[in-house]
Amino acid sequence: MISLDSVSKDFGGVHAVKGLSMTVAAGSLTGLIGPNGAGKTTVLNLMTGLTRPSTGHVVFKDRRIERMRPHRIAALGVARTYQTTRLFGRMTALENVVAGMHLAAEDSLFGHLICWPPTLRQVRRLRRAAREHLAELGMAERAEIEARNLANGEQRRVELARVIATGAALLLLDEPAAGLNPNETAALRDEIKRLVRERGITVLLVEHDMALVMSACDRIVVLNFGEKIAEGSPAQVRSDPRVIEAYLGAQAPA
Repeated sequence: MISLDSVSKDFGGVHAVKGLSMTVAAGSLTGLIGPNGAGKTTVLNLMTGLTRPSTGHVVFKDRRIERMRPHRIAALGVARTYQTTRLFGRMTALENVVAGMHLAAEDSLFGHLICWPPTLRQVRRLRRAAREHLAELGMAERAEIEARNLANGEQRRVELARVIATGAALLLLDEPAAGLNPNETAALRDEIKRLVRERGITVLLVEHDMALVMSACDRIVVLNFGEKIAEGSPAQVRSDPRVIEAYLGAQAPA
């Protein structure tokens, strides 16, 4: 689905990513983990065009995208969330999800101004689809609440509904469980796994919650100081001495 080929990213004298090669297979749920400052969010920024690599290539569905603008990459089918929720606070949950569908909309400002019937029909269609996405995530009864008045866990669910609504083939989720309680985290895990299983969506999950990553992901890539130090199944990564040292700061028995 997407791959990085010998990608490096330097910010002045800081080497955020160093010669990273990794692949996210289509239809997989892949985890990307590492200590704070390991370069995980930079990798997502490289995949979405927010940052251009200093060297190397980023390929999505056999197409190089490292020089594309973010909106062009989004139109190809790559969507993401952020460490902190970025909802439109004064818009309702429903309106936030509808906003995620703008790439697929074919209306115009003029159509809205004159209440052109095809435009109004599309507005109704988008709102109906948005309600369905919210209902899937248990947010049907909160659809008309302004995002700023929702609890943190509810905002996370709205953000997930919005990124699903883009219709993207690849979802990049940056710490979606941040601030959630154990029950909310378990529900999030089940929803992400359902998306992969039932819709065939590919997910790259960046997360500090190791229990979530180990129980959800098919494969895990581990970064430390911008370099890949391990890759494999959850069991392989959990017992890798380099991973243990990166997290604990010293060698420890598996």
